[in-house]
Parts: sequence; structure tokens; C-alpha cells
Amino acid sequence: MARRHVAVFTLMGKGHLLPVLPLCSELVTRGYRVTCPAISKFIEPVRATGAEPVPYRSTPASDALTAENELRAQSPLNDPARFETSDLEWEHLVRETDAFLAQVGPFYAEHRPDLIVYNRYSIPARIIARRCQRRAVQFSPHFAYPGRTRYWDRGRCVTPAAMIPYAQRLDELFHAHDLRQEGNLWHTEPLNIHFIPRAFQYRADLFDETFLFIGNRSRSHAGADKVEPLILVSGYSGLAETQTSNRPYFRMFLEAIAGMHCRGILSIGDDVPVDALGPLPANVTINRDRPNTEIISQATLFACHGGMSSTLEALCHGVPVLAVPGSPYTLEVAHRVAELGLGRVVPQSELSVATIRQSLDLMIRDQALSERTREMQGVFAESGNAVTAIDAVETFMSSL
Repeated sequence: MARRHVAVFTLMGKGHLLPVLPLCSELVTRGYRVTCPAISKFIEPVRATGAEPVPYRSTPASDALTAENELRAQSPLNDPARFETSDLEWEHLVRETDAFLAQVGPFYAEHRPDLIVYNRYSIPARIIARRCQRRAVQFSPHFAYPGRTRYWDRGRCVTPAAMIPYAQRLDELFHAHDLRQEGNLWHTEPLNIHFIPRAFQYRADLFDETFLFIGNRSRSHAGADKVEPLILVSGYSGLAETQTSNRPYFRMFLEAIAGMHCRGILSIGDDVPVDALGPLPANVTINRDRPNTEIISQATLFACHGGMSSTLEALCHGVPVLAVPGSPYTLEVAHRVAELGLGRVVPQSELSVATIRQSLDLMIRDQALSERTREMQGVFAESGNAVTAIDAVETFMSSL
């Protein structure tokens, strides 16, 4: 008897891929055939779960779109334009969708899955589910939104007016692929898995049993003895078409940590040349290759742009967060961190060597902050994991 086939679709950014890999592993352990479209950079992590990568090539952002994103990143986070989808962005999304379907669609036409599990932002996944006439489960590494809303503005959920033209275009795109329903921007499934603990979700009381919140990252929660404070600094690590330069950000953190009695590790990735940062002080080292997940348990503090995956990884290990939000969506996360007393927020407009040093120093000495973060670590440990999620997926499949 053939194994039941589950197709997993996610975006090709670490914050979107890493949370779903434990789900792939658990499905494989339970005897399912699991396939997952992946670009070359992520084929090995997918294969390591026991899943079958379905290779495809990503669609690079144009120089014009990259320049536009750089310019937009300089505008205030409360600028309505930050929520707009420009013509360049929309053209890129359509090209990316068409290219993905052309490369991956034939595989799934031949190997029809029994179930599709997809990232909320994966447009092609829903189109392939329609073509294969299969039911689907939705997942997200980010907050859940009630009803026809799409942004948590300091605890109040709204849909910014600048998003409405995108919602209309999105409906038109799905209509062109024979998905005739309206309101696709707000679409949910009978089962929606969010990779955050219920305690971190805004207004969790608004979500019924069709929403499952899991926070345990299925990794060790034991940290190393911290002989001296260690500050781990990570830059923006979003998808390629939305990235902006991290160089000024890293230079300020380097200079701030250089004047403190602590150690610093700057995880600069591949996009920042070391020589662009200037001379390295004795108490700062550069990390290019090791995942932050391998370092975070040793850290005293974690500084980042407030991405959900990075933030929750820190809290999962009981490490407070200093967030420097770079987009409205990381501002959602940063505000929640501050609201729960699990870290501090420094707006980009106020970022300087002095404000960084002051914030880090206050956080290192704040014992109440450390205690609150350790309490949240315990919440993470009890908030469900990949086993919980796949139990729910199997219950859903049994009802089909």
C-alpha cells in the first residue's frame, strides 16, 4: 500500500523554513511521504528531515525593486506607504508565482498529494491545491489575525487602507487560476497552525479551535553557564526581495559593545563584508556560518530587528531581546516583547552607539527582566511542539 503523501510549501527564508522542518521530520517518522519545494540553498536542510526536496530556482528581485526597497526602508514605520504593494513588487510576485508553478506544478500533477500543508503567504500552494483538488492546512510563523484584519497596531487589529489595493489584486490573481472566492488576503483553513505560543499571541481569546498555537522549538532549552555577559547580534534576515543593508546597524553595535565589559558576537551572514565594519575590538567576534540557534543558549541578550523566528528562538532559551524593528511587521513583534516585559525596543530613528550601549547596559543589570524571560521559557516548553501539530494534522486528515 502506497504511503500517504503530504506536500509542504513554505517561503525560502530561514524564518519561514526552520519552524516547519520539525513538522516534516515528524510526518516522516509517522510513515508519510513528505515533499517540499526548495531552492538549492535549502535542499539539504529539507532532505535532512527525511522529506523529498522538489528543486526549483528562485526569481531574483530586479535592481529597480531592490533600490525601491532600500528607499522605502528609510521611511518611518508609521508611513502608510510601508503597507503598499508597489507595481514593481506586484510584478515580481506575479513573475515569481508563474515561475514556481512552471517548475513545480508538473511534479505535483504527476505526484498528487493527499494533503497540502502550506505557509499562509505561499500563493502557489493554494493554486496547486486547487489543481489537485486537495484539502489543505495553513501554517504561519507569525501572529494570527481575526476576521478581515491584517496588522496588530499595538494590540488593536486593523487592516491598513494601503493594503486594500493589494487585496483586490490578489483576488484577481487567484481568479485567473480558477480560485473564484473573494477575500483571499484573509483566507484561513479548517486547521491553522501558528508557530508561536498562545501566551505570545495578541488577543488569543479571539481564536477558536481551528487555530493551533505551538511554541516549543523542539530544541534543548539548557543554556551554558554565563561567566561574563555575551551579546548576540543578528541583522535583518528576510527574503531576498525585501532585504536592506545591515552595515550601519552592525557598525553601531560593534562600536557600542567595544566600550562595554562583555563579549559580543555579530552574526553578519553573507551580505556584509567584514572589512566594511572597520577594526574589530578584542571583545567582538564575527559569525558568518554558525546558525544563531547554535549560539543563542549561551547568550545573555539577543539584539535583532524583531523578526518573529529570531525573537521566539531567544525567548525559547530564556534570553531577553533588544529589538530594533525595521518594518511594520517586526514592529508588531517588538511591541509584544515590550508589552510582556521580555525586552526593550529601540526605534531605528533613535538608534545610535549611545542608545545601544545604554539599552544593553540596563538590560544586563535588570534581574526582573531575566526572571520574566525565564518564566516565558517555561511557557514555551509547555506550549506544544511538532508532535502536537502533527497530531492535529492527522485528526484533520481522518475527517476528510
